[in-house]
Amino acid sequence: MQAFCFLAVLLCFSCNLFPDAPSSRKPVKPMHDAVPTPYFPKPDREYAASRTLTDKSRKTLKTAYARGGISADSVGKAFTNCLLETIIPYWYGTPWTFTGHTEIPGQGDIACGYFVSTTLLHAGLNLNRYRLAQQGPSDEALMLSLGDTVRVTRCDDATQALDHWRTALRDGLYFVGLGANHVGFLLKSGPGLFLIHSNYAGQREVQLQPVEESVLMDFREFFLADITYNRRLIEHWMSGEAVPLRNTGVLADEK
Repeated sequence: MQAFCFLAVLLCFSCNLFPDAPSSRKPVKPMHDAVPTPYFPKPDREYAASRTLTDKSRKTLKTAYARGGISADSVGKAFTNCLLETIIPYWYGTPWTFTGHTEIPGQGDIACGYFVSTTLLHAGLNLNRYRLAQQGPSDEALMLSLGDTVRVTRCDDATQALDHWRTALRDGLYFVGLGANHVGFLLKSGPGLFLIHSNYAGQREVQLQPVEESVLMDFREFFLADITYNRRLIEHWMSGEAVPLRNTGVLADEK
């Protein structure tokens, strides 16, 4: 029975990674290159209940990982789905302000750094959301890397960065720092690249956008830290151990 329960959790959180929208979901928005925008609807339950469900899944995956029944990459995909399907959808439409730091989606407002740190915290990472959110983009990437490599992409035109990421990145979720003053999550799904962030332009709210339609195109320097495939970060998630938030990563220029 225990093995069956674990399998159910694993299927729920891993096999649906970056799914195409099924018939039960709203139609996806077509992009100019025919890549659909992923649609992650808000769950039909209270936010607190989603956080509790995520925590239960975290503990189940921790047990399976300790027994060698699941790989770190598979747990990373499960954590990614916790963020994409169980935590972040509640935040869409929450207003942006430069000083916003609400802990309640849809109430108050939230800056880009606090959107990243708060959703990671609510997905089960034991971290100081204030300390992380108050860093510059490169330092925030270094802190989340936990000693791993931070990809630094510098280019004359953002389209060069997009072309590079489409071939260099695996499907998954990444922290992305944009220049010196904006951060968010970069989602790579097949040929599609999407920015999930508290947007300071346009509607000024938390949004998921195709990168070509986002403020990312105004930048020329980017800092990427793995979320899905960062083994140290995923092990901190499973154990509940505090994320140290030290600048111990390595900045590696890619272009």
